Amino acid sequence: IGIAPFAQYESKVYPKDLMQTVITTLAKNNDYKTFLFGGNKEIEILNAFAADKSNVINIAGKLSFEEELQLISNLDVMLSMDSGNAHIAAMIGINVITLWGATHPFAGFSPFHQPFENALVSDRNKFPKLFDLLLKIFYRKFDQIVCQSEFMRNDLLKHYHIPEANIKVINNAVLLPDHKLTAENTTDHIRQYITVARLSEEKGIDRIIRSLILTKKKFHYTIIGDGPLKNTLKELVKKLNMQDQVTFLGPLDLPYKAIYNPDLFLFGSHYEGFPNVLLEANALGIPVVSFNAPGGIGEVIADFKNGILVENGNEPAFAAAVDKAVDFPFDRKKIQLDTIEYYSPNKIKMQWESLFISVFSN
Repeated sequence: IGIAPFAQYESKVYPKDLMQTVITTLAKNNDYKTFLFGGNKEIEILNAFAADKSNVINIAGKLSFEEELQLISNLDVMLSMDSGNAHIAAMIGINVITLWGATHPFAGFSPFHQPFENALVSDRNKFPKLFDLLLKIFYRKFDQIVCQSEFMRNDLLKHYHIPEANIKVINNAVLLPDHKLTAENTTDHIRQYITVARLSEEKGIDRIIRSLILTKKKFHYTIIGDGPLKNTLKELVKKLNMQDQVTFLGPLDLPYKAIYNPDLFLFGSHYEGFPNVLLEANALGIPVVSFNAPGGIGEVIADFKNGILVENGNEPAFAAAVDKAVDFPFDRKKIQLDTIEYYSPNKIKMQWESLFISVFSN
């Protein structure tokens, strides 16, 4: 077990007395060997953590960076704050558990390819004013903040009073699709709907399922992804007697190759930052029906151009929009070309380069 109990900012560090309890509890199991990671400034504290524990070893200041990487690559798990150790371990392919203080994994700091269940987030509802204050202090330390959407930018301006000059919007890029969809289907086929998402509460898959039972056209709905609500969603499908109409495929590296020419991409999220999955669907010419939930969804989808937006939470309206969209003559080729052009990697890269040049020149 690796433990990296420190981070650059105190607001991101788990309290030392509680971390001592964690280390002491783990040390009681003789099958565990724990390595403590840190810098030269933390050696004294780490020595205190390891004191009188034969299976707890403080390696701070004892190994070169290359040797630390070798050690990390042999760990079973790394426990870390929102810090570099979490990201290094994740990139090597080690299981990482992260403890979060003033930051949050949804803000883009989550270690690569780690499940959200491994991120232990502090209870912000218990001390809302404290966390609000910490976030204000944290955000104001940056020379520049990049938001993925105008919604995120406006939210920061409104709630954290950050100078407008310090916030810039740069959308995500979308890669060119590695395959093409077949020609559009005829009107007498069973409509094919698809969702690619994590099966968790915020993604709102349940409200898509409930909406579909209200639609009037024959359909088949394919859900691609995995998550903690998978069994709950399957039970909902069974309860509504929709087993023949809904298929769960699990996570796939190339989800759009799993279904023959989807007619629509259905999106049920309760909130989003800037949903890449919508760009990916549009890059293949697939129109989207989505709830107009808080976030950047409305900046991606324009009614009857590349999809239809529905009043957030209105499931009958969502069902009606699906029936309308599936027969609407969307120009799928134009959807594809416009998306690839507007969100091209080269275009987005130039925006980042321009930002770096601006920041460094100042």
